[in-house]
Amino acid sequence: MRLTPKAEPMGQYPADTLREVFYVSRALLGPEDVQPLLTRARLNNQRLGLTGALLYSGGHFAQLLEGPGEALAQVMDAIARDARHDQLRCLQQGDIAQRRLGDWDMAFLNGPGADDLLQQLLWSEQDLPPERVQRLMQHLLAAADPAAQARSSGARNS
Repeated sequence: MRLTPKAEPMGQYPADTLREVFYVSRALLGPEDVQPLLTRARLNNQRLGLTGALLYSGGHFAQLLEGPGEALAQVMDAIARDARHDQLRCLQQGDIAQRRLGDWDMAFLNGPGADDLLQQLLWSEQDLPPERVQRLMQHLLAAADPAAQARSSGARNS
């Protein structure tokens, strides 16, 4: 498994520090296993005060998570050890002034057609230009909003 750059250790952030992490990974589970994963992630995110958006496309994940720094580091550490993820690659992480995902525990997008892009992001040996990462993140955020409003995936916004 490749994790680039490594998630920062817990306990490093003041309680009120708000952070985000955007990553891609190869999903080692079938489409039928995604819904149970979402259910657990939503409950965990509620408990930890995290918000997120997850794109699943043809065996790949792209996910934006945001929330308290310590909780985010804890979740990223668990994701890095999770056998359902392979080739985890962190594209962006850092402090943020405010959440972009409002109060969505986990917006979900089933995005057929993004497979090639996600695979390229995973296998690229070079650092990605920040503007390309930002475009991908903006695409995920824009797509998450209608998906969240439709509530077709059963997400809660509480």
